[in-house]
Amino acid sequence: MVLDQINVTASDTFGRLRCGVSNVIVQVAVETAARTCIGIDVRIELISAAYSAIYSHTQEYPGFLKVSVFQHTVTSNSIGHCHHHLGQQCYHWLSV
Repeated sequence: MVLDQINVTASDTFGRLRCGVSNVIVQVAVETAARTCIGIDVRIELISAAYSAIYSHTQEYPGFLKVSVFQHTVTSNSIGHCHHHLGQQCYHWLSV
């Protein structure tokens, strides 16, 4: 698995563009020391489903509190904007 090959530390922010329902973001939040995990997707219905699933289980899984999900249209002009919010220490997984 890729998580075994990267060294995500407590000072890192993990981000994923086109995150869907945020399965990968949640997995990284739970299985690594990442400070925060951010998911961005253009489809509001996927972000809504992710938000509901994540925030309804924070009592059971406190690691979910490290997760934030946002609806945003990612264009070539907005990549820089997303990178600014995700920070310098961010791993980008771009889905194609």
